[in-house]
Amino acid sequence: MKHLIIATLFLVLGCSTLPVEQIQNQEIITIQNMNKEQIFKKTTQWLAESFGSSNAVIQYKDLNEGKFICQIITSAYSSEHISTVSFHTTMTIDIKDGKTRFTFLAHDMSGNGQPYGPIYNVGGSQKLVQESFKTVKTSYLNFMTNKKSDNNW
Repeated sequence: MKHLIIATLFLVLGCSTLPVEQIQNQEIITIQNMNKEQIFKKTTQWLAESFGSSNAVIQYKDLNEGKFICQIITSAYSSEHISTVSFHTTMTIDIKDGKTRFTFLAHDMSGNGQPYGPIYNVGGSQKLVQESFKTVKTSYLNFMTNKKSDNNW
């Protein structure tokens, strides 16, 4: 009987779903033929165009340091939830000549009309967080490497 109780406890505790406190991702993006100041200015433009208002998302920015710290909401479509899942995310952008380093830290999630809460390690949540980060990085890279000229408007 004692062994049955212990086995049941291990089964229940082992199968319980514990929240993942935070999910982090970091990636370096190379940007050819641009110095730190050029990348900084263009990153400011990207933030304004991508998030509606750079003032709404930027918590800290410093050209000398080459750093932005932003609070953003990233999202990815979940076929399991049949809806878009959103993640409150701190995005840090560090800039050097020719390089940008993105660090994403997802804090909590929301989906299917539910309020924001912990990120659980079920239903591919970690994969969805990584997909949402990839979408932001792709948007940034496309913006930074766009060769279009606005001179002929």
